[in-house]
Amino acid sequence: MFDRAFFDEEVREGYPVNTMIKRGWAAGIEVLKEVDAICKKHNITYYAEWGTLLGAVRHQGFIPWDDDIDISMKRADYMRFIDIAKEELPEGFTIHHVMNQDKHKAALCGVFNTYGYSTDTDFIERFHGCPAAIGIDIAVLDYLPRDKEARDQQAEALDFLYSLIAQYEGLTIEERKHQLELVETSLGAKIDDTDPQNSVTYQLGVLLEKVCQLYTDEDADELTNMMVWQHWKDYHTPKECYDSVVLGTFEGFEIPMPVGYDTHLRVNYGDYMQMVRTGSSHDYPYFEDNYTIAYQAIGGVEYLPNQMPLPREKTETDVERELILLLVSQAEHWKDMKATYERLVNEESDKADIYVMPLPYYRKDALGNIVERYYDGNEFPTELPLVDYQDYELAKLRADRIYYQDPWDEWGETTELDDIYKSEELWACCKRLILVPSNQPTAFGEDDERAAKMLNYMVRYPGFLIADEIVVEDENLRRNYADALAGFTGPSTIKIWEMKLGIN
Repeated sequence: MFDRAFFDEEVREGYPVNTMIKRGWAAGIEVLKEVDAICKKHNITYYAEWGTLLGAVRHQGFIPWDDDIDISMKRADYMRFIDIAKEELPEGFTIHHVMNQDKHKAALCGVFNTYGYSTDTDFIERFHGCPAAIGIDIAVLDYLPRDKEARDQQAEALDFLYSLIAQYEGLTIEERKHQLELVETSLGAKIDDTDPQNSVTYQLGVLLEKVCQLYTDEDADELTNMMVWQHWKDYHTPKECYDSVVLGTFEGFEIPMPVGYDTHLRVNYGDYMQMVRTGSSHDYPYFEDNYTIAYQAIGGVEYLPNQMPLPREKTETDVERELILLLVSQAEHWKDMKATYERLVNEESDKADIYVMPLPYYRKDALGNIVERYYDGNEFPTELPLVDYQDYELAKLRADRIYYQDPWDEWGETTELDDIYKSEELWACCKRLILVPSNQPTAFGEDDERAAKMLNYMVRYPGFLIADEIVVEDENLRRNYADALAGFTGPSTIKIWEMKLGIN
């Protein structure tokens, strides 16, 4: 389903998406496929929900700044699913819900491919290089009573139980006794605080689930997820929106959406085609810690700089015409070098010979092994002054300037170049080495923590340190890169990065 190029770093809608996120996305879709298979086998209807629904409609895939998959089921289908899934999910998968996990959120279920993480190579290959536990959330859709008094009473009960579950362990013995008496008098439910098998918070969670499903189709005109509705009372949708499904595309996977998805999205999000980068209730990405722990456990080593080299000073050339080489490996990345090339041609073609040299490159599998060699030389625009890499020995040629795009060297997660085209070798083959990073995002503000985190990951490679200069699109993006690079090498290096970073 995913070719190896899918896992390359990418910019979507101006937002940087790194390989770790891509691996998490792909693993999530593998989990979704298992859920989908069970649902199709047993005629259980599910719907893309929340960010996944919005992504399917607006992006035909993940919202670039999202990291998980959300679906929903009506209560009856959900109850069938959790009974069947515990028997039919693949070995190693886990299902988390209020009926089997203390303090789990009511009206929500999680299906995961493992606990925490796995160092098993078969697991890592199956889930596209992601060793962390990856799951999907299943939101339960319950009926919201049309009767206002009934709705208010249900809301009051939900607020009371959610609050009590959150606070219970911090209460004194007397406070606990009083609260459990309130549960019995106000809700008619007896909680046994002496039960050694079922904790009080577990029993309260089970009761909360019962409150969520008090009403049926006959009592209601709208559906909601009670966990969300408890916090956001405007979150509810006409039940007709979920009468049937239409199919949408999600990263190449065919996913069912509620037939009234447009109404549902507009009622709850307004102009949903207007892109707004927002966070969520969990850390981003939610699997980052387990991913890092597993990566270290299987012997992965992060690139750490042992020095902070200063860029070479620009010097006047002593030749009549300079030799400038632009090195590009993947043809699709030419778009990121094109502006630099056009500027050089417009400003310097009268005093420099400018050539474009496509380079061969290697793709890696999910375990980081080199598996395939590629050469895209025939896919570049034919009007370019292309030269064959086989005809030139860079060490002897000694270009005045080399512009290049591949800063990863042997640390690349998805691709790698021959040793002679790695950063230190290129630096020794020219008077000035200039990195033009591919996949440059749109500049972002200080409050966009997700974009900043992604860019921080995308600059942790040797080429950024070794290059004499780094060229980006504009002044605001220059600041983003300076902050990300200083976050990598330490705050004291910010001046060096400001010196190295230039604008195209």
